[in-house]
Amino acid sequence: MAINVVCSGCSKTLKAPDEAAGKQARCPHCRTVMQVPAPATSAPPVEEDAGYALSAEAPLSRSTFVRLEPPATRRGSTAESLGERPAKKKAKRPADAVTAQGDPFAAPADRATRADERSPGQRPKRSTKHWWFALTLVPLVFALLGGDDSQRTQKMRADHPGLLEQYHAGNLSKAEMFEQLPDGKFEDAHLSSQTWMHWVYALVACGLFSFLILTLFERGDANVAHVLVVGATTATVGIFMLLAFQFVADLTQNLWLRGGGIVMLVFYLVKLIGFSYRAALDPANGFLASFFGFTLGVGLCEEFTKAAPVFFKLHDGDDDLGWRGACIWGLASGAGFGIAEGIMYSSEHYNGFAPFGIYLVRFISCVGLHAIWTGAVALMIWHNQEMVSGDLDWSEWGLAVLRVQGVPMVLHGLYDTLLKRDMNALALLPAIASFAWLAFLISRSYIADPEPEDEALPAVA
Repeated sequence: MAINVVCSGCSKTLKAPDEAAGKQARCPHCRTVMQVPAPATSAPPVEEDAGYALSAEAPLSRSTFVRLEPPATRRGSTAESLGERPAKKKAKRPADAVTAQGDPFAAPADRATRADERSPGQRPKRSTKHWWFALTLVPLVFALLGGDDSQRTQKMRADHPGLLEQYHAGNLSKAEMFEQLPDGKFEDAHLSSQTWMHWVYALVACGLFSFLILTLFERGDANVAHVLVVGATTATVGIFMLLAFQFVADLTQNLWLRGGGIVMLVFYLVKLIGFSYRAALDPANGFLASFFGFTLGVGLCEEFTKAAPVFFKLHDGDDDLGWRGACIWGLASGAGFGIAEGIMYSSEHYNGFAPFGIYLVRFISCVGLHAIWTGAVALMIWHNQEMVSGDLDWSEWGLAVLRVQGVPMVLHGLYDTLLKRDMNALALLPAIASFAWLAFLISRSYIADPEPEDEALPAVA
C-alpha cells in the first residue's frame, strides 16, 4: 500500500512506499525535501501525478525516485513502481517517446520531463571539450598525406636482394629472414623484430586514452574503474571471441547444409560473414567487392564486439548509466580494442619493418578511431533502448543492431577499403566523418537529456 504525499513546494500529489514512512524524501518536480507521513488507515484514491513515486533510500538523488509507467511502456512494471528489480523481459518504448516527425533521437518521455521543468530562459550548459578528441587523428593525417611507402620498400629490396621475395614466397620464415639482418631489423625500422617495446607503447596509450576519455567527455555515472575494466575486457575477452568467430566463419566456407529454421539461418549468416572477410582481404577484388567485405565482415563484427559491454549494461536495466555513461563505456571499449589490435599488428607486421611514425598512427589515431566508432554506437544504443528491452524477436533485434551501428560500420568499411586501394587522402574523409557523427550524436543527446545527474543529497531518517 502506497502513502499519499502532497509536496509543500509545488502542491503535487505523489506516492511513497510504506517503508518510507517517517523518513525524508525529495520531490522529483521542485526538488523540495519533505517528511513522509505515517500511512493512514484509509486513504482516498488519488491520481498519480506525472507517474512519479517517492523513495527515501539514502542517498537522495535522481535515481532515488522510481518512475511509475503504464504496463505498455518500456520500463513499466508493478515491481518497478515499488522499487524492486523488474523482470528480465521489458516492454517496448511507448509511441509518445518519439516526436510526431519520427525523430529516432527524440528524448524518452521519462527524460524529456526534466527539460520541461527548467525555468524559462534557462539553457543547459553543454561541454565542448570532446572536440579536442579529434586531435588523436593528427598522426593519421600526416601519415596519409605524407605520400606512399613505395620508395622505402624499393630501398629495402635493393639493400637485401631477394630476401623479401623469399619471405613472401614462403621460402623463409620471419625468424630466418631477420637472422640475416643486423640487429634483427631493416635499417630504418624503428624496433627490432624481437622487441617488447610495443607493449610499453600500449601501456602509454592506455594511460593517455583513459585520461582523454575521462577529461574530455562528461562522465555521468561512469568512473575510472569502468574505463579500465571495460577497456581491458574488450581487449582480451572481446578480441578472443572475435578471433574465434572469424575462425568458425572461415570453417563454414567449404560446408553446405540443407534444412530450415533458425539454425540454418544462423549458419548461413556466419557463412556470409566469413565470405565477407575473404572478399575484404583478397587483393584481386575491386572496390565494390572490397567495400562489401570490409563493411559486412570487419565493420559489422568488430563494431558489435566492441559495443557488447554497452549492450549488456543497458540490458541489465541500468537507467542510471545515462547517455554520458554509455558514451564513456563505448569510448573505453573501442580504445581497449584498438590498443589490443595495435599490439597484434606491431608483433606481426611492424617490428623489424616499420618506422616510428606507424606506431604513432597505430597507438594514437587508430585507437582514437575505434573509440569514436564505438562511442557513436553506444549513444545509438541509448537512444534506441527498446533493442535491449528483451521484447524484440530475433528478426527485429537484428534490424535494430544494423540501425544502431550502421553508420560506424559503413564508415569503418569505407576507411579500410580506401586504404586497401591506396587512396590514402580519400581515407581521411570517412575518418573525419566518423568524428562528426559522434559529435552530432552527443549534440542530440544533450537535447534528449540536457542535464547531468544531480549530486547525492544525504537523507535524514
